Amino acid sequence: MFCFVLGCISALYWPGLLQPWQMVIAVFIALLLICCRFFGTAAMVIACVYWQWAAWQLMQPINTEKITARIIALAPALGDTQSVKIELSSSQFSLFNQYAILYWQQPPQLRVGEIWQLKIKPKSNTSPLNLSNNHIQRQRYANNIRLRGRIIEGKLLDTNQSWLVQLKSNFTKYYSQLSYSNISNALLFGDSSQINPQQWQQLRATASGHLFAISGLHLSLVVFIFTRCCQWLVNHCRPTPGLGNFYISLLFGFAVAAIYAYIAGLGLPLQRALIMLAVVVYLSVSQTFTRAKTRLLIAAFVVLLFDPLAALSVGFWLSFAAVSGILMLNSMVALSTLSFWRQLLLLQLWLGLWMAIWQLILFDGLSVHGLWLNLILVPLFSVVVIPLHLLVLISLAIYPSLAMLQFNDAVLALPMAMIEWGAGLSWSWLSFTHGQIQLLALMISLVISQLLRGYRLLLTTLIVINVYLEFNQSSDWQLHFLDVGQGSAAVVVKQGRGILIDTGASYFNGFSYAKQTVLPMLELLAVDQLDYLLISHDDNDHAGGVVEILSAYPKVSLISDSPLIQHWQQQAKHAIAPLNCRPKSWHWQGMKLTLLAPQRAQQGNNGSCVLMLEDHQHKILFSGDIEKKSERQLLLSNHVEEVDILLAPHHGSSTSSSVLLLNRIKPKLTVFSAGFDNRFQFPKQSIRQRYERLGLDYIVTGEQGQISIYFYHDGYDWLSFRQHMQPYWYNQALVFGQVPYLQ
Repeated sequence: MFCFVLGCISALYWPGLLQPWQMVIAVFIALLLICCRFFGTAAMVIACVYWQWAAWQLMQPINTEKITARIIALAPALGDTQSVKIELSSSQFSLFNQYAILYWQQPPQLRVGEIWQLKIKPKSNTSPLNLSNNHIQRQRYANNIRLRGRIIEGKLLDTNQSWLVQLKSNFTKYYSQLSYSNISNALLFGDSSQINPQQWQQLRATASGHLFAISGLHLSLVVFIFTRCCQWLVNHCRPTPGLGNFYISLLFGFAVAAIYAYIAGLGLPLQRALIMLAVVVYLSVSQTFTRAKTRLLIAAFVVLLFDPLAALSVGFWLSFAAVSGILMLNSMVALSTLSFWRQLLLLQLWLGLWMAIWQLILFDGLSVHGLWLNLILVPLFSVVVIPLHLLVLISLAIYPSLAMLQFNDAVLALPMAMIEWGAGLSWSWLSFTHGQIQLLALMISLVISQLLRGYRLLLTTLIVINVYLEFNQSSDWQLHFLDVGQGSAAVVVKQGRGILIDTGASYFNGFSYAKQTVLPMLELLAVDQLDYLLISHDDNDHAGGVVEILSAYPKVSLISDSPLIQHWQQQAKHAIAPLNCRPKSWHWQGMKLTLLAPQRAQQGNNGSCVLMLEDHQHKILFSGDIEKKSERQLLLSNHVEEVDILLAPHHGSSTSSSVLLLNRIKPKLTVFSAGFDNRFQFPKQSIRQRYERLGLDYIVTGEQGQISIYFYHDGYDWLSFRQHMQPYWYNQALVFGQVPYLQ
């Protein structure tokens, strides 16, 4: 079992997948290993083939002209656009449910549970990837998301008015107008799509999001409550000695938990939690004696047997980390000798600290107030909120009561008020740099290495070497071109201070690359002070997040010619006098900043601010969206020389990157800030060929993800996210229907 689990976990590190014929050969090798009685190695090989087959299925093309699908979730409509999550019905053999996330413009009336025949314009799972948001693609594959796209047309095949649909209909009818209907919808039916971005931010800041996503905690409580209730009833009706009554009650409690999981949509996290509970119940009822760590291994084996890609999910690691934390505490302290309330307090304190470490490792930060808020919220949810929601669920099924729903809504007001208050406190979320996280990982690993006696010296040596290599790569300063889709954002960092050139786009649904990518990246890079924010021009793909940046860094100096400056500053309550883009130069952190253009403020691409950044050895040119006209004017100014790094003009449009400009500046490396498979097809093929014909190297953010350049006194190195930082199969940039096979 251990080798099988290890083989599935290796899914995190493979650079590509095996070809089908290679999988056949691997299975044949596994059979030979079994014949030679190398069972552990054979199990590992079989596990690798098993998860690769599951991943291979997710990437195969399907006929998107006619897809039969069941609607399983609906996000709140944004304008005339509806986001829909569907479960695909495929004729090909598959052990695993597969899903798609789609957008439907001007859709008809939709209901969860309906069966539709759809025509889809597909997109792949490829998304912008940066160090600050590096779980996006991996999480999609972990959740069996096969494709994304846009629904072109659809035909209703079946309304599917099952009892579950009627139950949800009753909820919508009686509860939709109450204050916390979106929260109750998440706790009753596992649908968190209606929780708004502000609430998600509050849940993240207080580390309380796990309470609102139905998981092992909720199912365990259901099993506990209904087992106790059933045991009380059975003991009165059947007062016989022995464990028979307890086993009957335990099976009943598990059956109720299974029904609850089904009502909640039986998503992958719930399936994993239910499988783990089933293992515990089976071992208890069968009276099979096993150690706690063996039960944990069995649960992991069964989960990965049913869902071989589960190891890609952050939730998988958090679930097993929580269980392992409980086992560790139980091995250190005899919990059974303590009173119930002391057990609860000690367990909450230990789990808070233990899970904070995992939160730091997985999310590069932790919620300070979440440590003590969960001491209050977890018991409150366990004793009051979740049991009350179970009563509401029964009420909805039997006889809906508006009074009970209103009481339940009033009870939710207390924890939500606490979460809102906690999220508003200072230091609600602390971000850490990779170096700090590396040091923490070193300390934890050294402790673990002392427990693994036989491998202590080897593991300790490897850890020390890894940390030495990490910290031996310190650079004089850094330049990071962020992957913000079809837009632009670049960060210059030196000695804890920074410059931001453009912010990426924002959209009408509240999404902003500044909030999702740029600000987390600044925190990750430990930028204590952002000195300058240069907005090349006011197109949304460059200036969509100005207000968010100005609000987060009130002392930053804004450099722009945009007529929107006053509006931005009023919204952000920013009082620092802005700077224009007229040609000038000044020094920053021992480096020289020079604004080269425009000579006068003007609107449009040719009015972009052009910045030259240089130290004693290197020159970097940020050209905005200038076109050939401005390129000629720039050349006539005689201020442009050969450069090391060029941010390509206008994302690689055919209106820019003239031969005259490229022959003058001769960049050693050009970065195209362009989204993967974008609708403009930037950088244009003719522009790519022009750079290649001139012998100039280039790289595209949409194809390689974040691009980080580290400058030293004698040169520089560049790394890309997909090629160097995390070169794994699930992070590759793929069009729909491609498979990232091993080369």
